[in-house]
Amino acid sequence: MALDTPKYSRMFSETGSDGDRITSDEKTFLEGKHADNSYLKDAQAFKYNAALLLQLDNITKELDYLRTKIVANEDKTTITSAQATAITANTAKVSLVGGTGTSLSFSEMIVTGSGSRATYSIIMTAVDGEVSKSVTLTLT
Repeated sequence: MALDTPKYSRMFSETGSDGDRITSDEKTFLEGKHADNSYLKDAQAFKYNAALLLQLDNITKELDYLRTKIVANEDKTTITSAQATAITANTAKVSLVGGTGTSLSFSEMIVTGSGSRATYSIIMTAVDGEVSKSVTLTLT
């Protein structure tokens, strides 16, 4: 299941005319009951909703755990400064000398990430005298 494809059914609708639509007053009532914690303070309501509250708390904990994993992996496709230094210092380059003394060099293929999220690129550098320009080419 892709992260951008939710698998859920809505609890209620705030628009349209279907059977699970609630009014703005009903939505305000729900928000008020949540804000004042009456679902926890009213012993009868708490007893009646205990199983649901426990499951919602478990879902909240799971979502928090998943957020930490997503945040920890968000930047996996970036190159660290140590990797950038290693790429720049790479001596396994192929060089060509063209026309008026301009040389082109290509680094080894760089793989960032893994599996289906891997990206592939090479760095091409053109040098003419004291002028050196580089570009990173992403391979598709």
